[in-house]
Amino acid sequence: MNKELLNLFHADQEDHDKAVKYGTPEYRECRRRELRRRQRVADLIQAGRIQVPEDYYRAAVIFQRGEELDDIWQTHTLAVAAAKLGHRPARWLAAASLDRWLMHQGMPQKYGTSIVPDGNGHRVWDVNPSVSDRERARWDVPSLRELYARARTAPPETICEERSDPWWLEEARQRWHSS
Repeated sequence: MNKELLNLFHADQEDHDKAVKYGTPEYRECRRRELRRRQRVADLIQAGRIQVPEDYYRAAVIFQRGEELDDIWQTHTLAVAAAKLGHRPARWLAAASLDRWLMHQGMPQKYGTSIVPDGNGHRVWDVNPSVSDRERARWDVPSLRELYARARTAPPETICEERSDPWWLEEARQRWHSS
């Protein structure tokens, strides 16, 4: 186990245990710390210092804070590696990061893990209908029926005037409301 990565992971968890409001100086500083952690984890990966399943998982958790497609894909790659090496908590993260990567490109998710505000409440982002609940279960993802139920009971969206929604969410809302 990589002790430096463990410390980075704990710092990441500590940052996200604090509820900082979007757009505040504290939020911007938190995002800067996240970026520095991702950069350091990338260095550790490059140096071959990530080798055990838990390290792959911790690295994936740190990368999941990124908004760029490369960060999201790195999350997926690391989580899949951890899962293949037997770290069970990585299975859901591997599925969720693939869904997020697809969603951020405006494509349907594979597993249905991403729930988004739709203007009236929340909904499961569009899902590829060919993926079965059996396949979801292999990655520790609940059934699609359960995911839809979770979306219906998600807490109301907090409106943040300083933030604009990404293009893929705006396009989807228009599509959902016109059908």
